Parts: sequence; C-alpha cells; structure tokens
Amino acid sequence: MSARHLPYLATLYWVIPLVATITVWESLPKTATQLSLVIATGIIGMGATTRRIDYPIVGTPFFILLLASYSQQLLLINPILMSAVLIIALPLTAALLYRIGGRALSRHELIEHVFLGFLTAQVHSLLFYWPFSFFENALISYIAYYWLWQLQRILNAQTVRSVLAHFLFTALAVILVIGVLLWVNFPQLRIF
Repeated sequence: MSARHLPYLATLYWVIPLVATITVWESLPKTATQLSLVIATGIIGMGATTRRIDYPIVGTPFFILLLASYSQQLLLINPILMSAVLIIALPLTAALLYRIGGRALSRHELIEHVFLGFLTAQVHSLLFYWPFSFFENALISYIAYYWLWQLQRILNAQTVRSVLAHFLFTALAVILVIGVLLWVNFPQLRIF
C-alpha cells in the first residue's frame, strides 16, 4: 500500500457513518444533531483515509450503535440477536482499523476488543427496555463503549493523572446525558 493511494478499507469508515446518517436523518431530534453527525462522518472518514485510527476507532462504534438502535426499534429485532451482531461488529471494525493503520491486532488486543464489544452489547440490550429513543440508547451505549475503551487504554498506560481526568470527563458526560434524558422523558422528576 502506497501512502499516496486511498486505502480500500478506509472507504468502509466513510460508508458506515454515511449510511447511518442517511438512515436516521429524518428521525433525528434537531438540525444541530444532523449537522453534528455530518461533521463526525467527515472527521471519521478523513481519519481513516489518512491512516490515523484514533478518530475512527472512537467514532465508528457510535454510528454502528446508532444503526443498531434504529433498526432494533424500527424492526423490533430481538435484543439477543442484536447483541450477537454488536459483539462481532465492534471488534471487527477495530481489527480493520488497525490494518489500515499498518499493523495487526495482537491476540491480547483482540481479546480486549471482543470483551469491549460484549460489554457494550450488553449495555445496549439493557437499554432496549428503557423508555428512551433510539438516539438516546445509542448515545448511552456509546458512552459505555467510550468509557470502557479509554479505561482499557489507561490501564495499559497506568498513569494516575490520566485515570483521574478520564473518570472526571466520563462522570460529567454521564451526568449531563442522564440529566437531559430525565428532564426530557420524565417531566414529573423536574425539580427546578
């Protein structure tokens, strides 16, 4: 593979977010959400095209979870079946991204990504039974994915400062998302 040519696998990381965005476009809550998905699609695609795997490995799972939540809610797919799809899809995208980046996934990293996909799929399955929209389910599942992915990276690096910053960022993100979901979906819980 020459540095001047587009990696063929990189087109997958343009296609997944693009298909997800087009599929859910009319069902998205606001225009700002639509714009943010278009921007995220461009960032993920450009990252994969330039062989930088940081953005695609963090962003592509959100679009996979978004498609899974949308199709599960629209087609009423069994959560166990969707878990099996996610357990396969999330580690597979990571393995392909590492291949685009020029290195193969080690056995230890593959096991970590399969475990990460399993835990994310379980969170996604549990959220199917909660009274949230498909976008909210995908967002909460993605927060769980991101938290576990960062935790795996931090534990491999083992620096105390990064662990504290990670937990602070994740806690704020969870509080913000859960607070907004409660505010919107359960108006009787509003106290201010």
